[in-house]
Amino acid sequence: MHGDSSVHDSVSDSLMKVLSLKSSIESIIAMLESITTYSVNTIIMSAKAGHEGKGLAAISEEMAQMSQNGSILSSSVTEKMALLLASVDGFKQKREQIEMLHENSLTLIHLSSKTLFKGLLDEFTRLSGEVLSDYAVVSSVQESMKRITEKFQHEDIVRQNFEKILYAQEEFQCGDFSNFKIKYNEELPNDLFRILSEVKMKEIAGDIDNLRNQLSEALSEVISVLDAFSSFVSFDCRENKRVEASENAEVLELLYNKLESLKTDFEKYINGIISKKKKMYDFLCEIRNEISGFAQFFEDMIDISGMFKTIIVLTQIELSRHDSLNTLLGGALSDVSSIPDRIKAVVSEGRTRFNELSGQFENSVNFYDEKFKEQKALLEKSIKLVRDISVQVFESKKYHNDFLTEAGQKICNVRSLVSDVNVLLSTFSSCSDELNRKYSSSNIPGKKDIVERYGDLLKSISDYYSDGCTSGDYKCMMLVSLISEMRVNGERKSVEFF
Repeated sequence: MHGDSSVHDSVSDSLMKVLSLKSSIESIIAMLESITTYSVNTIIMSAKAGHEGKGLAAISEEMAQMSQNGSILSSSVTEKMALLLASVDGFKQKREQIEMLHENSLTLIHLSSKTLFKGLLDEFTRLSGEVLSDYAVVSSVQESMKRITEKFQHEDIVRQNFEKILYAQEEFQCGDFSNFKIKYNEELPNDLFRILSEVKMKEIAGDIDNLRNQLSEALSEVISVLDAFSSFVSFDCRENKRVEASENAEVLELLYNKLESLKTDFEKYINGIISKKKKMYDFLCEIRNEISGFAQFFEDMIDISGMFKTIIVLTQIELSRHDSLNTLLGGALSDVSSIPDRIKAVVSEGRTRFNELSGQFENSVNFYDEKFKEQKALLEKSIKLVRDISVQVFESKKYHNDFLTEAGQKICNVRSLVSDVNVLLSTFSSCSDELNRKYSSSNIPGKKDIVERYGDLLKSISDYYSDGCTSGDYKCMMLVSLISEMRVNGERKSVEFF
């Protein structure tokens, strides 16, 4: 992690500063050795003086004992310093292990994830494009089906046209036109309604033939689109299942497996980092406990320096009582008499520095712990993020498979519908062919011929039915509509009633 170096440097710097106290301890040991040497010489000289040196010998033995106690304390601290120095080496090793783990694993994960996520991005981008393309295909099918539906929605118009023909035939066969003759003083040609019905039937035959061609074209377009879409879906309608995995599904499966492998490696790397950092923190806590033991050394050495000072005063008093011993040992006593104060000064300075440095180390350990907790939370969040991505890719894979399966089923349903429509279209075509054969005769006049032949009579007939029909008489409305169509100079006109 990018902030580890500064944290490690802070801890390392604090450790090295604590180790700098070693010079103070070595200085104390040197002064204790001087006291030990003096006390040994004093004991020897006192022994030679016999009874006169007996008191001085006792004092010197006490001085030697104090010096020994100080040396034991100093040796103990020296050993702790050696252990602390070994701990510094251990810290460096653990630091190198963490940084190496970072370097190797992070580089590997970075390269793997960069390649994998780029592959995922490219694949999902491609799939998104294919989904849009599929949507366009579905829209195309929808539009084709809509056009087919619109063609069949002409049913009401076709029905009305046939009703006009039936009503015209009915008038031709059974119509009573006596009132028409009285009102308009002219005969109504008996076969006029037959001619009108034949003209209308010829027109309908053409419409039906045109409708058949349009429906056939629309259905062919639907089949073409379905064939293209089926190659992508790979679905067996008879088995009602996909016969093989599509290339997209295989790519998604491969990417998902790679992502699962990356997730495993990533979790292993993250957990390894967390474990190493936890061990480092525990190790630093052990060092902190070792350093805290140094405090007692300084307290004990302060006590020993005070005792030394008392013993030296007693020694001075005892020597003042014996001139011969004072002559032999007075000069040496002057040399060591300042040592207690010097020891106390060194210890006091060392204790002050120790308190300062141990405080710095404590802050460094706490700072490491704080950063470790932040990094642990971030690393665990990273693990969760990779897991979430893996779950989303798995769900995308599942949705993709479900989409292909459902799309295959829909294709089969549409194919079945198209097949049924084709059967109806075949029957429809037979009817259309029969109508065309029957009403394609050139003997049937066109609308223009009818207008020229019957002229204003058509208007009279129209007025006759319009005036003679009761409100809402459907038959009258159909006949008026039929006659009106014939009067528009050959142009087709649609008369809507609903």
